[in-house]
Amino acid sequence: MKRLFSALLTLALILSLTACGDKGAGAAPEDPEPSQSTETPAPEKAPEKVPEKDPEPAPAPAVVPLRIMKGPIYYDEWDENFNPLISAACEDLALQDDYPALASALYELNTDQSVGAYSFVQEWRPDAKEFLTQHPDFFGGFTFESNYTVQRADSLILSLREDFSSYTGGVHGNYGVWGYSFDTATGERLTLEDILTDTEGLDQIIAEKIRAKYSFEPFPSLDETLAEYAPEDYAWTLGYQGITFYFSPYEIASYAAGLLTATVWFDEMPELFREEYMIAPESGYAVGLPNWYDLDVDLHPENAAKDTLSVWEQEGEYGTKHLGIRLNGQEFVDESWSAYYITPCLICLEGEFYLMAEGSSDNDYCTMYIYSLGGSTPNLTAELSGVGFVSHWHPEAGQDGIYYTEIFNDPALVTLGSKCDLLGTKTACRAYTFSPGGALIPLADVYDLDASLDPIISTVPLDVTLLPHNSVETIPAGTEFYFLRTDNETYVDLMMADGRECRIVIEYRDWTPTINGVPEWDCFENLMYAG
Repeated sequence: MKRLFSALLTLALILSLTACGDKGAGAAPEDPEPSQSTETPAPEKAPEKVPEKDPEPAPAPAVVPLRIMKGPIYYDEWDENFNPLISAACEDLALQDDYPALASALYELNTDQSVGAYSFVQEWRPDAKEFLTQHPDFFGGFTFESNYTVQRADSLILSLREDFSSYTGGVHGNYGVWGYSFDTATGERLTLEDILTDTEGLDQIIAEKIRAKYSFEPFPSLDETLAEYAPEDYAWTLGYQGITFYFSPYEIASYAAGLLTATVWFDEMPELFREEYMIAPESGYAVGLPNWYDLDVDLHPENAAKDTLSVWEQEGEYGTKHLGIRLNGQEFVDESWSAYYITPCLICLEGEFYLMAEGSSDNDYCTMYIYSLGGSTPNLTAELSGVGFVSHWHPEAGQDGIYYTEIFNDPALVTLGSKCDLLGTKTACRAYTFSPGGALIPLADVYDLDASLDPIISTVPLDVTLLPHNSVETIPAGTEFYFLRTDNETYVDLMMADGRECRIVIEYRDWTPTINGVPEWDCFENLMYAG
């Protein structure tokens, strides 16, 4: 509407300026003086025709990262003696950006995944009970698990890799990979015909890639097998450097061959791809790394060689894990790690690549590690203690509520959580930007606290500093205080029920947190600390 009004205003201004150039705007023109010449005037020369130019195409809209979260859903059952019987797990996806059609498509995907996990439990429960009766000493339960790693998430496309595995008896379980790609604006599932300009001969391209990458396998019937594939039979995801095809065990090779992948790169065959899908966000990008599996990546686009990168967890002491990185066949293990869970991702910023990995240990204490991948071996560039990816509790999601974790895919803006032990244990959130050289730079001096947390209630009158005027006032006992923000070192800003904001300063005396010289647990009745 603003553009329409501006256009009309501009048109009116042009017309008014044109009218001002005439004699007596709006009046009849004056009669011309009679000509004194008896010669016939020469005809005026017609203006030369200027060839019309085709209008320049409008610039393609900028591709911007898509904010998305995921959270786990569990279905677990035990027998009467608390022996594991059967379990199923999947993940639920939720958008933070306003794309209603995509949100609807993800809701359908979430429903299908949840119903599938629940159906697994129902279908295999009788067999699990029988198996437990026959093998009580080593039976660990039948299992099914599905999880996503986001390979691309922006205003154009959301491309997901799903890793799934199951065990229902036998020597080993089964596992595999599938791909889901959605148009961000319409929510429609994208097909290979939407991404590629031509699918003829795709089987031959993939066969050549597979044989070149996995020389240890003979693949005697690979050409015949792939020739039978229709475009919808392939498992694939689209990244920012190319398209990757996945072949699960038994699909084109033996179980021992494992998961096989083939990547067709943008820079190798640009004519195969529709141009709009070869554009990356200007701010850079980040993609998830599935544990243990190789990710095809081009860390040095200036040369023709391609790379493979994988991350795994190496067992350490007391059940903790070290971070293992395998880059082009060379292994690197960082034994300074001591985590139970590792969440890795690959970052591209201004043509440089980094590995960022979160390690989670006791009491969900997190540490963020960043490695540069520019050299022959990973180089640690930053370590942020007490910092990790942010999770949000949604009590109405799923059956009993879901903790959604924000997926990191935008180096220019990422929200991370830090452990805060002021007036109880909680998560303090702050925005960061990833800088060249491999550092996370905070975008604010203070941290935000979750205002939806239960308020803390004072048990004694408290002298607090009212904001923003910094006046001191005594607040009576029994007042509810809601969390707002903190510097995560000395103070917490809170809001009272009447809407006024205040600041409470915490000082440590002999390791005891105090407020105005009084231990803080004597000032509030419900401070909750993690062990």
